[in-house]
Amino acid sequence: MLLAGCATLPRAAQTDRVVGVLVLAGTEQVIAGARVTLTPTSPLERAARVDVPEHEPLRLSTIATTGELGEFVIESLASPDGARPLLRGWSYELRADVDGFYPASQELDLHKGEVVAVLEIEVVDEGAMGGQHLNDLSPDAVHVEKGGLIEEVLRRIGR
Repeated sequence: MLLAGCATLPRAAQTDRVVGVLVLAGTEQVIAGARVTLTPTSPLERAARVDVPEHEPLRLSTIATTGELGEFVIESLASPDGARPLLRGWSYELRADVDGFYPASQELDLHKGEVVAVLEIEVVDEGAMGGQHLNDLSPDAVHVEKGGLIEEVLRRIGR
C-alpha cells in the first residue's frame, strides 16, 4: 500500500533508478517536502571500479524532494560536468532530511534496474506533543482540518 503512489509513476525503458516513499516511523503517514539525498559510497565488486568517474563518487550526490504522496524518484547523479547515470554495481546511502525530524538513512545496492525504498523518519522532540508519544495518539487526535499528522506535529513543535 505504501508504494502504491510510486507504482503509478511513469516508467522509463530500462532506466536505472531509485524510487521510494518517506513515512513517519511506525505509521503510514507520508512526509511531503523532505530533502532526499542519494550518494554513492562504494563499489560492490572490483568490476564496478571501471565505472568510477574522474572525480570522487562522493561528489556525485543527487538531491530530490518528496512529493505530496511522500514519493521520490532519482534517475541520475549530479556531477560538476552535469547529470550522469547512476553507477551500477555500487552501494549508495539514501538519506532524508526535514525540519523537526531526525535524519533517516539506509544503504541500497544498485545492480541494474529499479531499487524501491521505504524510509521511516522520526520526530525530533516527542516531548512537544504534550507528553504523549506519537504511537499512543489515536488517528482522530492528530488530524486537523487543514492537514494530517505531519502538519499537526510541526504545529505542536512550533514549526
